[in-house]
Formats: sequence, C-alpha cells, structure tokens
Amino acid sequence: ELEATNLQNFYLLTPETYPAPAFVFVLSKPCDIAVITRQVYSVIQWFQENNIAHNVYITKGKNPNGSDECVRIFVWAREKVTGAKSSDSFVIAVLELAGQILVFKPELYESLEEETIIDAQKESVVPIFQRVKDDVCKLLQK
Repeated sequence: ELEATNLQNFYLLTPETYPAPAFVFVLSKPCDIAVITRQVYSVIQWFQENNIAHNVYITKGKNPNGSDECVRIFVWAREKVTGAKSSDSFVIAVLELAGQILVFKPELYESLEEETIIDAQKESVVPIFQRVKDDVCKLLQK
C-alpha cells in the first residue's frame, strides 16, 4: 500500500509495507504528464548531484485511490554497486527491487529463499531511503 503525501500524485512505498521502499509518482491523467515528469526529473537530478545511486521502474497499475488504471513511476535511492556482477548469485537491481528475481543457476534457484531476497532488498535500499526521504519530500515542495 502506498502512503499518501501532501503532494498530489506523489506517494511513498514505505519499509513497513514493502522491503524496498521507494518514491512513487502516479500518472492518472494525461494532462499531468508535464508536472510529473518535472518532479521525477528533479528527484533524479538531485540524486545525481548528491552522488546517490538510483533505479527507476515504470509500470501500469491501479490508482492508489482505487479508481481506474494509472502509470506508476517508482524511484529507488539505493546503495552503489561496483565491480562485475557474478552470475553465481542474484544481484539487486531494478527488476529485483520491483519483485522480479533473475537467477541464472538452477541450484541457486532451488536453494533461494524469500527471506534472503527480502534481506537483500532491505540492505540495498532501506538505509539510504531513510537518509534521503525528508530531503526528497522538501525538494518536491518547492
């Protein structure tokens, strides 16, 4: 469940409801495209200026108010990942934050447990989300 903020079309996916908390923008009317793209851009630009790694995921979904379909834009602030990614384990990236887990080795697939995935999501996102949440909300108030 998304937590409403005092800004129209801007929500928080909090650690209490999902292991990978995110900033969520909801586009329910075409006339809001310009406003929402400016908001998303300002957050991403702020992340870049402050050297904060991030992922963006855009998908269709239900409007949080329960009406009609909408487009949801998830923006995750996350810990940086450097170096080569190993195919011997799963790596937390945008799909994994969104709940789709890419596993290349059958033996890893057979032994992987939900708690391992949840812990990896939390480790990649929760500390930095908590660190930047207030700043992002203030930025969008301008």
